[in-house]
Amino acid sequence: MSFIDDVISIGKSTVGFLPGEGIGSSLARTALLGYTLNRISKSNQPGVTTDLANSQEIDRTARLQVNPSVDNKLPVVYGQAHLGGIVIDVQLSADNKELYFVTAISEITGTRMSDNTSSSFNIKNVYINNNRVVFDSTGMIVKYTVDADSNIDYSYADLIRIECYSASTTCIVPDGYSYNASSKRAYNLMPGWDSTYAMADTLFAVVKIIYNQEKNLTSIPDVKFHVQNSMSLPSDCVYDYMTNTRYGCGIDSTEIYYQ
Repeated sequence: MSFIDDVISIGKSTVGFLPGEGIGSSLARTALLGYTLNRISKSNQPGVTTDLANSQEIDRTARLQVNPSVDNKLPVVYGQAHLGGIVIDVQLSADNKELYFVTAISEITGTRMSDNTSSSFNIKNVYINNNRVVFDSTGMIVKYTVDADSNIDYSYADLIRIECYSASTTCIVPDGYSYNASSKRAYNLMPGWDSTYAMADTLFAVVKIIYNQEKNLTSIPDVKFHVQNSMSLPSDCVYDYMTNTRYGCGIDSTEIYYQ
């Protein structure tokens, strides 16, 4: 079984009609992936998760990451925030048993006016379906999750990998882990990406999911991040938003007077 198999009962014989690299085959596979993404992203509707294995909708109260859309806008995080991301890319492995998706979390802010240093981001915690993730020693592969009552669940152990970045060449290991990820590159994990996928000035995560029907891992789960920005002083935040030309007002600094 695979992600595709849980979406539509097409079987291996039907997939066999889509081989090769021709434009017809490519369009067919693109359409199939688009349909799959639409179905597996049903779990991203606020308050509803679709169980593809049983074709049932499960009520959830957690706010999920946002479906792909050209109208979605990245938030700007100052101080601390708990938030999901916006799914911007999805890829399936050749055997349809591994699903990769990129979720954009936040804009990267500029320089702090108070001390003229660049702002920086930490990942305080990661949550899957509102349960806090405990990673292995790398800070990237799920070891188990912990719910609000401190119950431990090993269902997703070794089945989900989450790598966080502030650019494709700058990996951020969540707080509490000492793994040296300086050589990690987002485009080495995400299929179809290369070094031209810079993701500059963007806080994002690449998530790899291994299909497992027994563990109910058949769709994109709700992933949230506890993010901390070193820019938190009100004066720094206001000045940054007023002057930033990427996400702010773009006001020239010479037109701003302060004491």
